[in-house]
Amino acid sequence: MTIFRRTAEAFDPRRVMLALLLAASLTVLTGCSWFAPPKEVSAEARDLAAQIRAIDGVTQVDVDVHSRDAKDHPNDWNFRFTIGTSNSGSIDTVPAAVHAITGTASVYGVSVALDVPATRDVAPVVLRNLSAASVQAAMELRILPEVTAVDVGASYPGTTVVKSDDASLAQTAASLRTVTGFGADESLTEYDPLHSITVLWDGYRENSQHSVEIGSTGPSIPVLDVLDQLGMDPTVNRIYALEGGMWGLAPERPAIDITVDRPAPVVTLLSGTADPAAEAGLRPRTAFRVTTGTTASAAEPDGYVGMPIGSEEPRDLPAPPVQSDPVTSGSVTDDIPPVEWAPSTDPAVLAQLDTLTVEVKTFLHNAQGLSGVAAEFTTNVGPCETPGGGSVVTAYVVLPIFEIADSANDAFSAIVGDWERSGLNRADRALGLDIYSNPSADAVIAQATIRGTTEGINIGVTSRCVN
Repeated sequence: MTIFRRTAEAFDPRRVMLALLLAASLTVLTGCSWFAPPKEVSAEARDLAAQIRAIDGVTQVDVDVHSRDAKDHPNDWNFRFTIGTSNSGSIDTVPAAVHAITGTASVYGVSVALDVPATRDVAPVVLRNLSAASVQAAMELRILPEVTAVDVGASYPGTTVVKSDDASLAQTAASLRTVTGFGADESLTEYDPLHSITVLWDGYRENSQHSVEIGSTGPSIPVLDVLDQLGMDPTVNRIYALEGGMWGLAPERPAIDITVDRPAPVVTLLSGTADPAAEAGLRPRTAFRVTTGTTASAAEPDGYVGMPIGSEEPRDLPAPPVQSDPVTSGSVTDDIPPVEWAPSTDPAVLAQLDTLTVEVKTFLHNAQGLSGVAAEFTTNVGPCETPGGGSVVTAYVVLPIFEIADSANDAFSAIVGDWERSGLNRADRALGLDIYSNPSADAVIAQATIRGTTEGINIGVTSRCVN
């Protein structure tokens, strides 16, 4: 089983403002241009920046103009605004005012990073998402005593907080779960800022930082207490814990990855840690992997929290949802076994699949151009998911964005913006996996998925079905 597919993008609250100040002076690798933007595009960027600068409470505005893809889409331009505000009260009015202005932009895409400073009792906030739901989430999170910094949109469109040094993970999790809307189904809000929250905290070892994803049902308090204990261990270099759930149509187990100088004692500790929620059948067991490496491993886990070392994987994951044919469900055809799929030999079908293969490759090449990095991928032909047979073209790629950038935010936003403008709409979201689809029968790309991992940005593509 693959333990980890997602990543929580860390940020240092002590350097939030510095990062924002520097952002506009850096060339965005996802949009490096071979030539300057047209005068009218630069003029529009300056005009929008001037309008934002005139908003009461805004102290600084920088805008970077970069192309979507200098090679294949040289006339598609993006604006990236970095905005500083004067005080913590700016969050009441500035985000809505900025959103109204940037919404008038005529260019291909716009991204924003808006900094709201701290006060004595209020944590600093970075808003990369200006929806009303995100602003409300930030306003409630920043006043929690356990929270020292908030970043909404840090993992598109997730929420990340930094834990204070004197607060336990259990205390922090309890406070986070009191915030309005926490754990709500993602369909209830426009951008699902509170489906889960990633908590960051500094480890005992110098320059080590740990993260744990907090969901509505876990991790359990004993597990959080053990993670607190390990965070204070000078031999532990990294803790990275994720909640489980549904990954598209596949269930995903909660998992913990730890890098440490001496793995054996940590393996013994985790295998002996109680997990009351799992033992009561309220959530699956948490898998764990303990290594001396520096990155999350996709290898088989070393064990499961609260189970003896060497135990088989528990059969406690939720079953994938059943997709029934609404026409035949409940009829005698339910008893007829499905016909085994076989590659088509029809020349007309093969010709269509050849065309779709080119389109799928182009789709992924566009994503690579937007990210600024390339990776090898192959296309495959397989069965359609819908009843009635047929074939689709699929492909999967991991873009190693962290080879060129510290954050995947800009690349992620540019890619999904491109998808939305091509007719794909976000149909679902589950634990970091965004699923986009186009219901049109004429659509070339029927579905695309995207998520962040420790390796980079993972993208899957499925063409329309050909019969």
